[in-house]
Amino acid sequence: MGNRQIQEAPKLRRSELEEFSKQSLLLPTVIERLYVHFYRISRSKTEDGVIDLSEFCLTIKKSETSVISERIFHMFDSNSDGVINFREFITGISAFSDNQDLLVKENIRMATIRMKEKIDLSMRIFDLKNANKIYERDLIKILSSLMQERNFLKLSKKQIKKVVKNTLSLEKAQEDENGKYWDQQSYSQMVMKTPQIFKWLSVDLENIKRENKIHRNAHKCFSV
Repeated sequence: MGNRQIQEAPKLRRSELEEFSKQSLLLPTVIERLYVHFYRISRSKTEDGVIDLSEFCLTIKKSETSVISERIFHMFDSNSDGVINFREFITGISAFSDNQDLLVKENIRMATIRMKEKIDLSMRIFDLKNANKIYERDLIKILSSLMQERNFLKLSKKQIKKVVKNTLSLEKAQEDENGKYWDQQSYSQMVMKTPQIFKWLSVDLENIKRENKIHRNAHKCFSV
């Protein structure tokens, strides 16, 4: 199945390009190339025009049982229907792209919108209970998985817990029956003070410039 030929992606209409560009703040030329990329991924296992978890994990070279893969997928899947459509795809990629050359020239308002999107989307990674709260134990679980999967410096759960407390002590935690947590406002304030928290979650859009290599380098567009 992995070697079968995938037909060429259809062209997006000008009106669609303009709409997607306005929404994502990505240049129309980038939207076109991302659509080719998306089209290939969405048909890699099932030809249904959307990306499911197995296709997503195949793209980023991660196991479907990976906690990080599942949470990144959940971040993209903003309507929680179990698949990623093209609108969700470009929204997530735009929010976490560090390549300013591929984005529409930003003003202060646009930069604010992108930061809000980045905060909202990233919170979905850590909010395992879908309660608009980041619980300390869930954050420790995600960070432990991240360090293990990316071969970071090995830390014990006790050490990771200390890191979490030192980092999130910037904003006072609240507590309920499930333990200590930070709500969206506290998380937003913490991120604004320490934006480097997003360094581990970046999207490399350089590869889409080489359109003829997209299908071979698909997994390189994500850094997770």
